[in-house]
Amino acid sequence: MADTDDVSRMPLEERLASKLWKARLSAYEELAASFARTPSSDDALILAYARQPDTLRGMALDANAAAQEKGVECLCAFVRYGAHHAGRTRDVVMPSVAEKCLGSMRTGTRKAALELVLLYAEHEDTMGCDGLVSDISDKLAAKQPKVVAANVAALTALVRAFGGEQVNVRLVAQCVPKVFAHADKQVRAEGADLAVELHRWIGAGLAPVLAQLKDIQAKELEQAVPEAEVERVNNGEAIRVTFDSGILFGFDNTALSPQSREALTRFAANMNANPQTNIRIIGHTDSTGKHAYNVGLSKRRAESVVNFLREHQVSSTRMTLDGVGPDQPIADNGTPEGRAKNRRVEVFILPSQEMINEAKAEAAKQK
Repeated sequence: MADTDDVSRMPLEERLASKLWKARLSAYEELAASFARTPSSDDALILAYARQPDTLRGMALDANAAAQEKGVECLCAFVRYGAHHAGRTRDVVMPSVAEKCLGSMRTGTRKAALELVLLYAEHEDTMGCDGLVSDISDKLAAKQPKVVAANVAALTALVRAFGGEQVNVRLVAQCVPKVFAHADKQVRAEGADLAVELHRWIGAGLAPVLAQLKDIQAKELEQAVPEAEVERVNNGEAIRVTFDSGILFGFDNTALSPQSREALTRFAANMNANPQTNIRIIGHTDSTGKHAYNVGLSKRRAESVVNFLREHQVSSTRMTLDGVGPDQPIADNGTPEGRAKNRRVEVFILPSQEMINEAKAEAAKQK
């Protein structure tokens, strides 16, 4: 048996099948370099491996993490230089890449696997890449959330890179309800990114899917922040979350109470899991006291909520605030109960401006 420190002396085919991971790694590196030197996609080396899809699949399934990374890089070189010949191996290779490589713990493997997805799309013979989309979407049923999230991200990359020109975006859109219904928040966050990319191409056609996203987020908020009232408003286009100021703040105070910090921490986690929305925070008071003072107090309270959310990684660019004092009552200020209801902070969760502009543009095209 060859010395493990000098595996390069072993023949290439022997290294590919070796039990020594260093031997396999060496073979993958050599093959990748050889593919890059081929003068055309019709080269004999390309054609030889195009007839060995199981060998190629073995590179993605390599049990050694370092060797697997080089194996996926080798696959990238094969498809890049093998063009349509290499593209025909997709149905054998891609399911294993989707299952074992896109969600790898190694950054290099993940990056190479995602590159391989795009290369297969580029050299797909069938317009729409339906087979490739199916290879990836099949893994949305995987048991491990990280595998599901990685494959959703791969679908997003496909739509972003090729859109309706090469990828069947309506087939991809069929995956979105399953993603939004997933129990894992990271999967749903990836789903939100996918929905934004799809919206660029099918616009208003994605409206039912986006409405489902709002429904799911509203239910999550009800569970995460039972201290607040959660409801759909503006014909379902927005979610309003109402916090009682008596829970958030002490009397005539802008400092958040310990109870409110716990509730707002859970609220921030939901916002970070749904990054495709904007947030408008409005402070309200009752009519007791001077109007100007109440307006200032309501605005300072809204600022306290914004600052807390910012400290919990909610992006400032998503948030706006206002304080309207007693000007928008929801109950009778003539009773103690009514005044208590009017002292509140409302948070509106809205579609991002980018999504609104895209929806308007799509509507204009359809006129």
